[in-house]
Amino acid sequence: MDKGKLIFIIGAVFIVIALVLSTVSVIMMSSVLKKVNGTGQEVVAAEDEPKILPLSKTTNFELKAPVIAILKSEAASNKSMNKSIEIGFRLDIKNKKTESIIELMGINEGIIRDRISKLIETKSVEDFEGEGFTETLQKEILNLISAEFETDTIVEVYFKNNLGSSK
Repeated sequence: MDKGKLIFIIGAVFIVIALVLSTVSVIMMSSVLKKVNGTGQEVVAAEDEPKILPLSKTTNFELKAPVIAILKSEAASNKSMNKSIEIGFRLDIKNKKTESIIELMGINEGIIRDRISKLIETKSVEDFEGEGFTETLQKEILNLISAEFETDTIVEVYFKNNLGSSK
């Protein structure tokens, strides 16, 4: 083979490699750009975000009795707080399972209150005093109850009253 053909073949191979690498780069960049909004900050994945439905597309289920829990302080061993929280759930009315989930929640209301009470008792007085803790707790309750009923019908947990008294 003469030197000219060899250089041509090597050049063609490099061009093909460059095209393949460019294509891979474009594909990777397009997936990254889908995750980034206009400010350059990453957008949280859609599955981590709760479904935001208008009130007209949801129905409510409220526990008849408040959830009561006793919290200990991490800082002072003699400090504690009694919490009484009235809890409600918003459910997606377009989901076919909504009526059966509401019925099951009514039948198992005592168990729901117990599970939530045990979750709350894993928290401390200082946790409740922290900024943004209410929203975090609501998400934890949503995840807990959704897992208990194996459903994605429940879209939000809300607190009607969140009362506490310290000792």
